Amino acid sequence: MESKKRRNGNYSIYYSMVALVVLVIFVILSTTVFFKIETVTITGSSVYTTDEIIAASGISGGDNLIRTHMGKASEKIVKQLVYIETAELERAFPSGVKIHITPCVETASAEYDGKFCILSQSGKILDIKDEPVPETITIYGAQPPAVTDIFEEETEETAASGESVTSAVTQTQEEEAPEALPPAVIGEKFACAQEHRTDVFYLLLETAANAFGGKANFFDMTDYLNISCLYDDRITVEFGAISEFDYKIKFADNIITTKIGPETEGTLKMLSSGGVSFIDKAGLEQNEIVYQNNVNPVVSEEELSETDGSEASSETSQVINFE
Repeated sequence: MESKKRRNGNYSIYYSMVALVVLVIFVILSTTVFFKIETVTITGSSVYTTDEIIAASGISGGDNLIRTHMGKASEKIVKQLVYIETAELERAFPSGVKIHITPCVETASAEYDGKFCILSQSGKILDIKDEPVPETITIYGAQPPAVTDIFEEETEETAASGESVTSAVTQTQEEEAPEALPPAVIGEKFACAQEHRTDVFYLLLETAANAFGGKANFFDMTDYLNISCLYDDRITVEFGAISEFDYKIKFADNIITTKIGPETEGTLKMLSSGGVSFIDKAGLEQNEIVYQNNVNPVVSEEELSETDGSEASSETSQVINFE
């Protein structure tokens, strides 16, 4: 009986060893001989051809399906083909790869130094143009880094690696570097010169694209603690900070459409109390006259009479507080 148990134990060890060897052989064959890529199926829409997408992925016929890194292939496609937002790759055993493409949509035109970065919905820089693209939301005041800032970062990295930077520095001194972003940034994610501005920018981009049912002409984050917007070419909306921005847009939209006339011009300001204050164009002009009189208190009697006359003939200002 004891001898029989010993034999059964030996068989178990033997079978385990055989199974292990078979498994190792199968793994080796799977990553060398089996599962060769023969077909690539592409779905979704794109301005690029099938051959261009496959070439960008780095995948070739005969590559091993298991050893092919799908994540890296996806990154290559998105980086090399500017107007592709995402590329999702999936193994289709035994010999296929499926690629689903999501195209970029021109969503925003971010101003910098008199030009505009055309951005996708995720903030990918698609192009650099002299004018905003129609049907995109224009954003001012994002302040991306200039070429000189990028160059300084590169030379610091080069110096740290021990490489010579003399020729690069000399060339930069001889040739005046442009202040605008270089074409090399196309395809990269948009970034501001300061990290906190970048955070504000992306929160703004996420919400502003569909704000006010498309009636927002542009947003301005020059003062990132008081973001403003021009609505329908007639009302300036001052939101304050980016916090609860989606709620502020909906609140402002409701006030404009239900409380303010369809042709009224003026400024709508969000209050820290949670309400809003509106002053129309006549009130703004009257405030400007008062301000100018305070700045320049000494005026002639003739100028004073002209000012009084203009005030008398102007519309009555409206200041409306909505809580």
